Amino acid sequence: MIDEATREARRRSIGCSDIAGIVIDPGTGKAVSPWQTPYTIWRAKNFHEDQPETPQMRFGSIAEAFIADEYMREHPGYRLFNYGKTLKKGWLTGNIDRAVQRPGEPLPIQNGELVAKLGLEIKTSGELAPWLAVPLYYRLQAQGYLYLADSAEAWDVRVMYRATMKFDEFREERDPDFVTNIVPYVEAWADRYIGHFDPNDPPPATCEDDCKREFLRRKPDLVSIPVTDALYDVISQLKAAEAQKKEAEAKAKVLREAVILEMTAATDGEGRMAEAVMGYDGKPLCTYKAPKASVKTDWEAAFKSAVKDNLVGANYADAFKTETQGAPRFLVK
Repeated sequence: MIDEATREARRRSIGCSDIAGIVIDPGTGKAVSPWQTPYTIWRAKNFHEDQPETPQMRFGSIAEAFIADEYMREHPGYRLFNYGKTLKKGWLTGNIDRAVQRPGEPLPIQNGELVAKLGLEIKTSGELAPWLAVPLYYRLQAQGYLYLADSAEAWDVRVMYRATMKFDEFREERDPDFVTNIVPYVEAWADRYIGHFDPNDPPPATCEDDCKREFLRRKPDLVSIPVTDALYDVISQLKAAEAQKKEAEAKAKVLREAVILEMTAATDGEGRMAEAVMGYDGKPLCTYKAPKASVKTDWEAAFKSAVKDNLVGANYADAFKTETQGAPRFLVK
C-alpha cells in the first residue's frame, strides 16, 4: 500500500507503468495499454481519479515476494534488494520491484544510490496461454526503468500465470528507440497535459468510454457540430450496419424458434423432450437447457422470526428459502 504523499507525488509525474497508456499504437489509434488511455491518465493526474484497486492487483502485491523467491531459487547465487527511492528524470519516474546482485557483482545499492547492473520486474497474468514475448505495454515499463537506472544493463521480467502457477522469464535489453522516440513524446505530453493543465484541453479520446466521461464532465457546455463528408460517410455506414444487425437478429430469432419447436416436438417413447441436437460427429450442435434452480433466503425475515420466537439450530432459516427455476437457454455450440 502507498501513502498519500507518494500518491500525490505520482499525480505530478508520469510513472513507468503510465507510459503504455500515453503511447498510441499507430496501427489501431488506441493506447498500447489495455487498461489506460491518455484521457484516463489525464483525469487521474489532474482530478485525483486514481485507478481502483482490483483483486488481481491485490493478488499481484501479495504474490510478489513468492515470485521473487522462486526467481532466486532458479538463479543460485543471485540476491535481491528492495530500493525504496523513486527514480526520476524529467517527468518520468519509477519505483522498481527489485535490484539484482549476481555473483561477483558489487552491492546494487550503495550510499542510498542504485548502481545495479540488473533489475527485476515481477508480474502476474490471468492469461491461459504463456507469453511468447513480453507484451509491449510491459516492455515500455521495463524500458522506462532502464532509462531511469543509468547503471543497469538489462531488466528481467518474471511472470507467474495465475491459472497454472507456472512461470516465465524474459530479459529486456536497452532499446535506443525508447530514448529517441518515446521519452520526448512522454515529456511533451506531460508538459502539456500536467504542467500546463487546462480543463478545456483534454487529450483526444481514443474509445467510447473516454467520450462518455468527457460528455458527462462537459455536459453544460455541449454544442452541435456541422457534418463533414468523412463524418457523413461514417454515419451512413453506421446506419447501414445497424439495419443489417436488426435484420440478422430478426432472422436469427426465426431460425432459433424453428430449431426449438423441432426439439420440443421430438419426444422419445417416454415423452421426454430433446435438450440437444447431435451432429454427424456425435457432438452437440445446440442445446436447450434450463440452468440449475437458484435458492434465495430472506435473511431479514428469518432473523426477525428467530428473535421473536427464540429459534435456534442450523436449519432455522429453511422456512424462508424460495427456489426459482431459471428459464431454458438456447445455445449454439
